[in-house]
Amino acid sequence: MNGARHTMEHRQRPGAGRTTTTAQRGRPVSSGQALGGRLGRLATGPDAVSAAVLEKRDDKRRRIHFAIVLLVTFIMTSGGKIVDLFLAGRAASDGYSTGAVNPSNLGATVDAVAPALFLVGVAVIFFLNLGRKRANLIGLAGAAVYLVTAQVTNTLAVGGVNPTPKYWVIIALVLALWSIAPRWDDLRVIGIAIVLIGLASLLTGLTDQGWMREDALLAGETKALIGTRLLAGIFPQMNVLGMTMALGLPFVLLLRRRAARYAGLAIVLANLVLSASRTSLIAAGITILVAVVLRLIRHERTRRAVAISAVTLTATAMVLLPILVNDRSALTSRGAIWMSSMSVIPDHFLVGLSTNAFTKEGIMPRLIGHTPWHGHNLFVSTMVWGGIILIAALLVFLVSVLVRSLTYFDRSMVSYLFVLTLLACSLAEMPLRIDDFDGVSWLTWVAVLAVMMVPGPPAPAEQVWRRRPVLTEDASSTSGPRAFSARGAR
Repeated sequence: MNGARHTMEHRQRPGAGRTTTTAQRGRPVSSGQALGGRLGRLATGPDAVSAAVLEKRDDKRRRIHFAIVLLVTFIMTSGGKIVDLFLAGRAASDGYSTGAVNPSNLGATVDAVAPALFLVGVAVIFFLNLGRKRANLIGLAGAAVYLVTAQVTNTLAVGGVNPTPKYWVIIALVLALWSIAPRWDDLRVIGIAIVLIGLASLLTGLTDQGWMREDALLAGETKALIGTRLLAGIFPQMNVLGMTMALGLPFVLLLRRRAARYAGLAIVLANLVLSASRTSLIAAGITILVAVVLRLIRHERTRRAVAISAVTLTATAMVLLPILVNDRSALTSRGAIWMSSMSVIPDHFLVGLSTNAFTKEGIMPRLIGHTPWHGHNLFVSTMVWGGIILIAALLVFLVSVLVRSLTYFDRSMVSYLFVLTLLACSLAEMPLRIDDFDGVSWLTWVAVLAVMMVPGPPAPAEQVWRRRPVLTEDASSTSGPRAFSARGAR
């Protein structure tokens, strides 16, 4: 009894057992070895702090570089028009666009300088990141197939080399993003940009400058959901504002603070309603509905099946919609675009008419009655541009983007929701163009390329938009209260 008491006192005495201890797996450790281990751990402390500081600095560098690429791309697509808008105001429809603005000298200068600014910005970013770890380009194989095929069908359609305008912009973006090697957390920059654009557009709504002119629309047409005016914000046309908000909606979910996310979502939705962009509203509605449904489903395989089904149904609707429409005035005269396009597709089924088909010099404006610039539908535009060959390449590209977005789907739905929104916007618009680089191209192409390059899955600590954790009973627990573990951040 005394021996047992002595043993207990020895175990409870401070410092007892430190001279010679037995490792959980291994031989006894001497006091010298224990002291050396403690000193070694202390020595690595500053190194660990330095590594954390360097990592934080590297994160900041990546986000700044990513933001610069996003900014110079935005300036190239929209800078000159925005300057014209605020200096010279909006103009009546010129017969080619409902988003006409009066020209200004400064706007013309910005348009002239913007491509050079873009190239300089991309080159500087590229060289600043020389020697750093690059992004993996394997994910861009589908995009390469699509873009190369577009050039091939273009050449075959016209019987000579016919490169698409500003094709080099996408190549430059690939090089810039490849050198930056963006991570998942860096996509938050897109969400911040969308909120700032939305806020600026709402502020312009306090003046006449932010609203579309009545004579810029079709005679007698009113699409407004509130009042009789349509908000275009900082953009020349309301549909550009609407698509920007809809396509950026998933990235707003990446904002860290809950208050910032809710405020950002409110700004995006306000712009969507005031712009009354029907396609964008439908796309945002589809995305929000699918997101809510997926949040409620707790079975992993069921969630994936629902997610893939939503994309499949949206893509099917995109194909069937222009085929089934038989009224030329339907959907703000999109019926005329689609019916005219369907009339020429059979004769040019294999390689299409080239990406010049919808321009002022192309064949389609004469059939439609005005210049639409594109088919206002991804399926129609692609069939007219490059026929069934380009459709096959587009399918490869879209499937590769979808597969990539589903890679980390169980931890975050943001990239998947972006893909779904992109397809939904393509029902009656063309957010992802290869015939030119304007409108919302700055957002769609940067986002698509970044999503394809971002390594996944992201760490659970970085997640903001997550599904509720699925609680499963820990089978290893044999006694006491049941232990539960969350199967990943969903």
